[in-house]
Amino acid sequence: MRHLTSRTLLIPTLMTTGILLAGCGNDEETTRQIEETDTQPVGEFSTDRQASDWQLFLDETQGIYPTEIRSTHQEGFERIIIEHAGSGPPTYTAQYTDDPVNPAPGLPVVTGDQAHLEVLVSNTATRDEIDEDQMLEHNTQITDLDTEATGTVVSFVPVQETSTYVLGLDEERPYAVAILEDPVRVVIDIQLAEHQ
Repeated sequence: MRHLTSRTLLIPTLMTTGILLAGCGNDEETTRQIEETDTQPVGEFSTDRQASDWQLFLDETQGIYPTEIRSTHQEGFERIIIEHAGSGPPTYTAQYTDDPVNPAPGLPVVTGDQAHLEVLVSNTATRDEIDEDQMLEHNTQITDLDTEATGTVVSFVPVQETSTYVLGLDEERPYAVAILEDPVRVVIDIQLAEHQ
């Protein structure tokens, strides 16, 4: 059972299906309606730490856990999509790390890639909300995506209502992150060339 804490509700009244919740690590809030197949990146490319602009009540999300990882290509960037069961917009932080760690039991993540982008998605499922048959297994390493820069995507079971994903890349490339709804998806765009 979730334990609610006092948080500031900053959900805009314009929230509709498919709305983008993106934080680009700068002072400008970018909120626009997008689709997974859009040819524009989901935010401003940067190698800096990025985080959601929104802080939500815990009861706004329910049963969020990873079920599928796929990729698409657009001009100048590749897109990694991590689809989830559940509903409601979770929040995220993302940053490059030299030492990616498996959150349970805390051992190093080894992918063989040169750089590692860690994405933490908060307000995800509790253990009793997870369908083990539907969720990606703990420490699943996806290496067969049709990608140029991304060699590996590692998915972990939610721990303390936080899901961890590690993207192994050929180098630290500029990236952008967004959360889409219906279904819940974490979208990570990786820049391949200067985007016009």
